Amino acid sequence: GFFVAPNYVVTNHHVVARAAPGAEALVLSKHLKTGYIGTVVATSQPGQADFAVIKVDDVPAGSVRPLAVAAEPAALSDVIAAGYPSIAIAQDRNLRRLLAGDLKAAPEVVLTKGTVSAIQNKERNTPMVLHSADISAGNSGGPLIDSCGRVVGINTYIVTSRQTTKANYALGGSWLAAFLRASKTP
Repeated sequence: GFFVAPNYVVTNHHVVARAAPGAEALVLSKHLKTGYIGTVVATSQPGQADFAVIKVDDVPAGSVRPLAVAAEPAALSDVIAAGYPSIAIAQDRNLRRLLAGDLKAAPEVVLTKGTVSAIQNKERNTPMVLHSADISAGNSGGPLIDSCGRVVGINTYIVTSRQTTKANYALGGSWLAAFLRASKTP
């Protein structure tokens, strides 16, 4: 996930195990230096989207830099996917320390560059960003960032075919912004 306001993290609903509002979630990163317990305050309805908002009250003021959310970029725009793909972080020693209970250990965020291939379903106000920045299991809920550092999508899933081709999808930034407005998230 990623911060969209000083105490609010956005991720995919499936990342928090489809938790309902009121459930607790652990929020941590290398930058935060320790884990914080947050509360799920908003989730999308099943079948409508895949968004969740976590409020983290204990994060010290000024310790995070929220990311701005922007509309989807045009095809052929450069993007960067950020996240913790399991295939890449499996070798990170900090992951092993974290799994052993050390909340000060967090794996390194993995960044991949790519290009927007298409924006699908924009006419239905449910834009999907098809992009070439490599993502895999573990990238869910991470931001898809444009060249200005704005979130233009939230990486959600991949589709593979028998010919071993892969399509990487992010729920569009304008869809995320509408969800945030509807859930009254700052």
